[in-house]
Amino acid sequence: MLSQTIFSVFMLTVTVFSHPSKLRDSLSSLNSELDKNEIIQPLTIKFSGEKNLMVNQTVQIGESFELRCESAGTPQPVFYWTFNGKRIQGSSEMNIYEKLHNIGKVTIQNGVTISRLVVPCAKKEDAGKYRCVATNGHEKIEKSATITIDDSKQSSTCEESETESPKIIQWTDARFENELNTVQLMCRTDSPATVAWYNDERELLNNKLNHEVLANGDLLIKNVKWENMGVYTCVASNENGEDRVEVFFYPTAAE
Repeated sequence: MLSQTIFSVFMLTVTVFSHPSKLRDSLSSLNSELDKNEIIQPLTIKFSGEKNLMVNQTVQIGESFELRCESAGTPQPVFYWTFNGKRIQGSSEMNIYEKLHNIGKVTIQNGVTISRLVVPCAKKEDAGKYRCVATNGHEKIEKSATITIDDSKQSSTCEESETESPKIIQWTDARFENELNTVQLMCRTDSPATVAWYNDERELLNNKLNHEVLANGDLLIKNVKWENMGVYTCVASNENGEDRVEVFFYPTAAE
């Protein structure tokens, strides 16, 4: 079974490099192939928690508004957002680096993800239907909200700003994975930023042994042990400011 998985990974990798236009489909196939052989938990996905903020709103021109979704699943879900049917934020990029490190191992891949969409200054053209779509690579679920813009009391105008601090728009809220496996904790921003990860002892992890910050901001922890349990902080910053979120990780004993 392991040799078959490795062969499948090799063939899909060849496809990606030979036909870059097929990248999304190839990664989706790779994700499914890895999950089929490694995950011991049932594949599930659902909206959860009190951090969902997908409600119809009426917003004054010039005001900010935020929509937020939370989803739990196996594998850990990711989000993308649409506005009036057009994708505007996020991707279907799963925890593929984790999966490749865990080939041949029994995995859990259970986690909770939060994603948010922030509009800092509402304009007339921001009125419409917004959807958050959660996927674990096998199933999709979605929530929607309608935003109405009230221009009867316009008190300010929106000006394009080049001095905004980055916003973290998708992150892991909680993750569970077997000890000795690799785990990928998400922290993805809406714009280029310097991303730093800290453990609950405020120790910088970017250059620590068995820790790697990926290009998308995610933290990869290899060969996890019980002492890796705790709350991690992701800080995204640029010259104009910063944003931060907390992530809980719990390593479980392999059966």
